[in-house]
Amino acid sequence: MGRPVDWAPLAAADPIPGDPATIISEAQHLKQMATQISDEVSALHQIAAGGADGALKGQYADQLHAAASDLAGKIVKVVGRFEKTAAALGGGGAAGLGWASELQTFQAKSLQLLSEAQSAQSKITTLNQQLSQQSAGSGSGTSGTSGASASAAQHTALKTAQGNLSDARQALATLERQRDDAANHYASMIVSACHDGMKDSWWDQFSDFVSSFAGYLKDVCTVLEIAGLILAVAAFIIAQFIPGLNFLVDALVAAAFWTTLAAMLGRGLLASTGNGSWADFALDALAVVTFGVGKFAAAGKFGGTGLKALASSAESAGNVTRSTELLANGKTAAYIFRYAALTGESPIAIADRFAPKLANVAVKGLSGGLKVLASAGCSPEEAAAAAKALAYGDRFGGLAGQYGKLAENAVKLAGGAAITGAGVGGAGLAGAGINFNSIPIHLNIPYVSNWYKGHVEIPTGDPEYA
Repeated sequence: MGRPVDWAPLAAADPIPGDPATIISEAQHLKQMATQISDEVSALHQIAAGGADGALKGQYADQLHAAASDLAGKIVKVVGRFEKTAAALGGGGAAGLGWASELQTFQAKSLQLLSEAQSAQSKITTLNQQLSQQSAGSGSGTSGTSGASASAAQHTALKTAQGNLSDARQALATLERQRDDAANHYASMIVSACHDGMKDSWWDQFSDFVSSFAGYLKDVCTVLEIAGLILAVAAFIIAQFIPGLNFLVDALVAAAFWTTLAAMLGRGLLASTGNGSWADFALDALAVVTFGVGKFAAAGKFGGTGLKALASSAESAGNVTRSTELLANGKTAAYIFRYAALTGESPIAIADRFAPKLANVAVKGLSGGLKVLASAGCSPEEAAAAAKALAYGDRFGGLAGQYGKLAENAVKLAGGAAITGAGVGGAGLAGAGINFNSIPIHLNIPYVSNWYKGHVEIPTGDPEYA
């Protein structure tokens, strides 16, 4: 039988709510868990002792024995926690009672008080109606001595009924105080049972906190990853097709870097608390490493020299080489020394002045794989500078050749980083398209997504796919 819904005139609502049957069921469940844990402790003790048949041998045996003994000593404390909590909830508490039993008693008493209050209220209603009728009759002149006597008896009965209703309400207030005292008693028993030395670490508590909003955090990370990819693509397009906007390209690359870094930190937080995949974190980490590497490599911001500076250095080194060639050639050297004699100028200065004009280095655009890498990671100005450095290096060799080689390596690093970053971002988003349920744009490439789930997500233990 369920509890009454209407508690008038005793109370506005059920004053002693609760479900003793559910409490007893939970107590039985806790008791079963205590029994199961006790069995596990016994099994661990057998392992710690060398196994039930003494056959556990090998290099790992001693470590396994020690670990089993340590674990048994820890979780045996939980057995008492479950047993004491079960006793407090379902029986075995103070005076042999439990909270469920006492709650049943309090609820039974509240039902009795409700019946008394309803009976008193019924009498009050009836007597008030009778007194009202008699008052109306008295006004019409039909009252007598017998009527006055009956009215006095009814007034007395009305006061008695009103007193009974008041007594029932006072008794309910006392019952509620007793209920609260009993509830506090059993609550303190449960709290005391939990003080057994087994406590969640701060990391466990932090992990639970992260788990409470892990779904939202995954969505935020996905949005940040998409934003980072869009910003990187925008930076690439502007760098390739709209010269002169280097400041905007730098800003877009920086924004892509920071948004992807934020996504990486979020993925790391999810993975470290058991709410996500380390594979997602690794993809974002690789994207963070590659975002901007191409731009910085081309600009020489890794402790090296930028492509434009390399081109200038290669040209200067080539001119020096050309100047040396002029002075080393008998025919050109004769002309230079004759001109120097006429003007009084140094032959070396003359050779240096005419060397750039006589270098005649044909600078062509990059081709083949270098052209592809330069298109991915360099601006048009940087690609032209790389071509110039390579041309002077091929023509004059020596120091100019070294500068040309550095320029070639910078192009490879810039392009490789850009292509890797784009590939990581695209593959990560395509593979994780299955996560986009809460995002209007659903990027789901079936083959990639299925491979991603089967080979990356599930093996890493992401609970979303486990």
